[in-house]
Amino acid sequence: MYHPARILLPFALGYFFSYLLRTVNAVIAPWLTHEMGLSKAELGALTSAYFFTFALAQLPLGILMDRLGPRRLNAALLLVAAAGCAVFGLASSSAGLMLGRALIGLGVSGCLMCAIKANTEWFPLHRLPALNSWILFAGLAGSIVATLPVAWLLSQLGFQGLFMLLVGVGVLAAFIQWRVVPEPAQARPQESLRDSMQAVGQLFRQRRFWSLAPLGALVMGLHMAMQGLWLAQWLRDVRQLPGATVDHLLFQLALVATCGALLWGQVASRLQKRGIAPLTLLCGVAALNGSALLLLAWNPDWPALLLIGSYSFTAMAGNLAYAVMTARFDPQLAGRANTALNLVNFVIAFLTQSGFGYALEALQPRMPLLQAYPALLTTMAALVILSVLLAWRGRRAHGVPPSPVSAPQQIHR
Repeated sequence: MYHPARILLPFALGYFFSYLLRTVNAVIAPWLTHEMGLSKAELGALTSAYFFTFALAQLPLGILMDRLGPRRLNAALLLVAAAGCAVFGLASSSAGLMLGRALIGLGVSGCLMCAIKANTEWFPLHRLPALNSWILFAGLAGSIVATLPVAWLLSQLGFQGLFMLLVGVGVLAAFIQWRVVPEPAQARPQESLRDSMQAVGQLFRQRRFWSLAPLGALVMGLHMAMQGLWLAQWLRDVRQLPGATVDHLLFQLALVATCGALLWGQVASRLQKRGIAPLTLLCGVAALNGSALLLLAWNPDWPALLLIGSYSFTAMAGNLAYAVMTARFDPQLAGRANTALNLVNFVIAFLTQSGFGYALEALQPRMPLLQAYPALLTTMAALVILSVLLAWRGRRAHGVPPSPVSAPQQIHR
C-alpha cells in the first residue's frame, strides 16, 4: 500500500537536479569565458560534454533499467553526478572542466527515463502524459533555480562553493531515491545481454520508432541546446543586452517553460479523453515551435521575452513524444523505446550545442555575427517543420495498442 508521492517525488527531485545542471552553464558562461579564457567554440564544446556522455549512456541505460529497475539504477547514477560536480568545481583547467561536465552528464542520464519507467510500472497508461508532465515540471523548476538563484549563489559562495553545494544536493537525491521508492511486486525480465542488444537493434529498425523519433528529438534536443547556452548568447550577441538583464530574462524564460511543461501534459490527457490523440497535439504545437525559431532568426522589434518565451513554451510539447512512444510498444520494450528516443534527442542536443559555436566562428569570416545567427536558426526551423510532416504522414500506420487503462502495478492510497 503505497502513496503515489513515494514514486513521483523522489524521481522529481532527481530530475530537478538533472535540469539544474543541464542549464547552469548559461548563467556561469561569463565566468567561464572571463576566468578560464574559453572561446565560443570551447564554451559550446564544454557545455555539450554533458550531452555527449548522456547520449552514450542511453542504450545501456535502457537495458539496465529493464533489468535492475529505475530506483536502484538512478540512485547509483546520481552519485556519479555528485562526483562530477566535485570535479567540475575543483577544476583548474579546461580539461578538468570537461571531465567534470562529462561525469555530470553520465550521472544524470537516467533521471527522466527512470522516472518515466517508474510511472509505467505503477500507473495506468492513460495517466502517463499528465504524470510525466509533473516530472518535467519539477525538472524545469531546476532550470528556474539555475538562473537568478544560481547567479546569487555564485556571487556569495564563489564557483567552488556553488558546486560543493550541488554535490550535497546530488547525494541527498540519491539517498532519498534509494530509501523511499518501493520496488514493484512484478518480477522484471531477466534476459541475456545478447538478447537485450538484439531487441534494441530490432527497435532501431522499426518504422514506428523512426516516424516519431525525429520530431521528438528535434523539438526537445534543439531546445535543450538553446536553453542550456545559446539563447543566452543570442540575447548577449544579437540583442546586445547586459548580463544582469540576461539573467533576469533566463529566470522568466524558465518560468514560462515550466508552465508549458505542465500545461501540455494536462491538455494532452484531457484531449485524449475526447478522442484526440497526443500525436495530433504534438504535431500542431511543434509546427508553432518551428515558427518561433523563424521569429528568433528574423529578430523583429518585439520584447525579447516574447520571442524566447514562445520558443521555449512550444518546445515543451516535445515531451509528449515519450507518452506517444510508450503507447507504440509493449510494456517490456517501453523503457528501451524511450531511452532510444532519448539517445536521438541528446545526440541532436550534443551536435547543436557543440556545433553552434563552431559554426558561428566558421561563418564569421564570411558574414557578421548578426547574420550568422539567422542562418543557423532558419536551418533549425526547417528541420523541425520537416520532422512534423514526417510524423504526421506516418500517424495512421502506427495506432495505439489497446488496454489504455491497464498497468503492471496499481497505486493504492
